[in-house]
Amino acid sequence: MLRRVEHTDSSDFWILVPQIEHARLSGALAQSWRDDSLAAIEPHAEFMAAIAHHDDGWADWDAAPDVDPSAGRPLSFVEMPLEASIDIWRRSIYLARSRGPLAAHVVSAHFTALLQKSSPKWSLDPARFQTSRQFLDDQSEHREQWLAEWQSVNPAVRTRKLAERALAYLQFFDGLSLWLCGALRSEVQTFQSPQGYEVSFLARGPLRFTVEPWPFVVQRVTWSVRGRRVPIGRYVTREIFASAPYELADLDFELSRDA
Repeated sequence: MLRRVEHTDSSDFWILVPQIEHARLSGALAQSWRDDSLAAIEPHAEFMAAIAHHDDGWADWDAAPDVDPSAGRPLSFVEMPLEASIDIWRRSIYLARSRGPLAAHVVSAHFTALLQKSSPKWSLDPARFQTSRQFLDDQSEHREQWLAEWQSVNPAVRTRKLAERALAYLQFFDGLSLWLCGALRSEVQTFQSPQGYEVSFLARGPLRFTVEPWPFVVQRVTWSVRGRRVPIGRYVTREIFASAPYELADLDFELSRDA
């Protein structure tokens, strides 16, 4: 879950964006992106589904998130206890496996990279170190199995390098979606694609952006991401937060090539 702040004349709110909604936006970005290198990843439908559904394991947590009692607010995905995150990642990888070996391979590699990036948080704690090493070792073995299964169909085309490119695209669209969903934006943000070219996003309104150079197959794209609008307050237990009033809130993004 992503937690972004919204201010109105009378109140302040959190808009809570489920991880599965953020991932769905990642997939929509990928589907609309004009890039021959991305289009060459096969099986293409399986890979596109992997991007759009890479966070499916978060569904239960998104529906009933825990809270940080000291801060009195629902936890975002970056504030999660390590053990809870790893359980959710395992579930996401298991669900990706049902879509095919490439999906499982890249989703596993994605969460492995996230865990390795956060190593300063767990490497000095013996219990967390053991939990993390077990996950990393298990996933390393599984990924090699899934890679071999995927390659067996056409090893000349389905190379390890192509799988690494698939991972880079998943990480790219994941990062772009997180940036869009995570907060109100006013600055220019430049992203480097897996192929090395740069794309800049300039905010023209709360949810409207121009993009240069234009990377999409159509002249204008719109997407809606559904979250929950919850009054900012102090929620010290999951049960108290679960009873808080809320309303559904749609983030209606618009991207265009002209101001």
